[in-house]
Formats: sequence, structure tokens, C-alpha cells
Amino acid sequence: MSNSTENYLKNYILVGKTPVRCDDFKKWHKAFINGPRKLVETERDRLVISTVFLGINHQYNERDLILFETMAFRTPEFEQVDCERYSNWDDAITGHVKMCQQFFGEYEESDLFLDQL
Repeated sequence: MSNSTENYLKNYILVGKTPVRCDDFKKWHKAFINGPRKLVETERDRLVISTVFLGINHQYNERDLILFETMAFRTPEFEQVDCERYSNWDDAITGHVKMCQQFFGEYEESDLFLDQL
């Protein structure tokens, strides 16, 4: 999915698993506040790995959009340990699993509770 710099910091909503650009701020705000933003979260031993839809393109050049983020942080301080960003839903889920494997050892996509969305 290529884009130009005109998409930097533009708003997106999720339609199913697909990000769609939304130039109507009120519509975006309502979807962002009420819609699903957290794809999945895994917590073990005071370490939380969370994957979210950002709703705003964080890519500033002509590469793929950056609309999803997986972050690992320690609780209760919420100290950031690691962070990766992605262009699409599937890469974000794969990235979540990989980060869980990195920190927790064995971990499979089937360990995720994706039906909670």
C-alpha cells in the first residue's frame, strides 16, 4: 500500500480489519473513541505486550502507512521495553506474536484471544 507525504498524520478508521482514510474529523473521532483500537493484549510476569490501531498515519515519507503498534512495557511503572509499528492488521498480529515469543518463549497466534474484538 503506497502513499505519498500527503497522507502523513492523516486520520484513518478501521472497517473490519482494513484501515480507511477518513477526512471527516467528527466521523473519525467518533469511530476512534467508540471503535476497537486494541487488537490484543498479553500480560505475564509484570510485562504487558499490547497491539493497537493508532488511527493516525505515523509514516512521514512515501513508504507504507504506519497505523498499528505493538508495545511491550513493564507494570506497574509502564516503562517501555520495546516497540514496533506496522502497516496492516495481519502484520500487527504477527508482530504481536513475535514480540510475545521474544519475551515469553513459546507463543503461537492460537494463544491470542482475537474473538474479544
